Amino acid sequence: MKTYRFVLRLLGLPLALHVAWLALRHGDGRYLRQRLGVGLPRRPGALWFHAVSVGEVNAIAPLVRALREQHPRWDIVVSTGTMTGGARVAALFGETVTHFYLPIDWRHAMARLLRRLQARHLYLVETELWPNLIDLCYRRGLPVSILNGRLSARTTEAAGWLRAAYAHALAQLEHVHARSEEDARRFLRLGTPADRVSVVGNIKLVRDGEAAAASQQGAGEGVVPTTRPYVLAASTREDEEGLIVRAWRAAAGDPLLVIAPRHPQRLAAILRELAPLGLDIAVRSRGEAISADTDIYLADTLGEMRGLMAGAEFVIMGGSFVPRGGQNILEAAQGGKAVIFGPHMDNFEDEARLLLAHEAAWQCAPDRLAGAIERLLGEPARCRAMGERGRAAVAAQQHLLADYLRIVTTNSI
Repeated sequence: MKTYRFVLRLLGLPLALHVAWLALRHGDGRYLRQRLGVGLPRRPGALWFHAVSVGEVNAIAPLVRALREQHPRWDIVVSTGTMTGGARVAALFGETVTHFYLPIDWRHAMARLLRRLQARHLYLVETELWPNLIDLCYRRGLPVSILNGRLSARTTEAAGWLRAAYAHALAQLEHVHARSEEDARRFLRLGTPADRVSVVGNIKLVRDGEAAAASQQGAGEGVVPTTRPYVLAASTREDEEGLIVRAWRAAAGDPLLVIAPRHPQRLAAILRELAPLGLDIAVRSRGEAISADTDIYLADTLGEMRGLMAGAEFVIMGGSFVPRGGQNILEAAQGGKAVIFGPHMDNFEDEARLLLAHEAAWQCAPDRLAGAIERLLGEPARCRAMGERGRAAVAAQQHLLADYLRIVTTNSI
């Protein structure tokens, strides 16, 4: 812990400057204040969930809704570490849930937060291990549990001083409710006491009916303003757009290709990468129309992925054809879409295993992507059957909501 705290002090100024730059860039003063530990809420007795960004917020959305329905008088707060996560909380829950940005894990900032918030239980979603926060909660008698616990192999192989800090924090947890046997083993390997780890399952497999209904409504409202069929390349990362587009052209794809980059601010870099290919590209943020000659539609906007997926023939999942750990493929499966993803699914191993086992997805190397695209385009019945198998595989996991609801309710009564 001493080395961890020393490193945080050394990085104090760069971290503060980075937060200030992000806040200025997006015009969000609250993000700056709260990440630095100022302007934090008072919610005595609240249930506190920390979900770092959009994926984690989406994961706990059905659980938060169920808690609000069963216990309408319970006060629920959700913290995030990103502005996109904060926007997602607002979109899903409006003013029915209090949102704030979690401060940087400086000891003084976390101490100020705990004095003000005075929550009754903190639930960290997936991999949010903040040693100073957990240590201070332990000393104040605030129980901390991990929901949908996930650890990558890379975390267990971190530098020795960081593993020591993680081990110290994990020993202070109330419980780790892991999403899989492999994740449970990794928590144990990192130092979590064996009697505080159990396997519940992946809450991301729970279909968020309310959000799905909203996305279906939005799908008919011009998310992709065209009547042409299209295939979606979702959450693409650096060096992937060119790779996917070249495979698309090799497959002689007739439908439109829609690309939704993981980070829309990369628009200029994506256009530079694709410029030598001589394609007709329309850009959503510029309001450019899709014509019969448009080859690619760049959907460089946030918060529309469900709608984009709803209208797609099938989905090519980004982050998986370059070593970035993949992206969540369950959203596509929940919408009944066949999925193609690459070899790099380290952060979504269970999700990939589930869809592959039910023949709802294909995994292929980059040099096989063109062939996979061509097969799905040429066999629409197979494509639809894969999508339905994926939908059914996810539907079979809906008991997980009741399991997690029981855990949180039992801890909170």
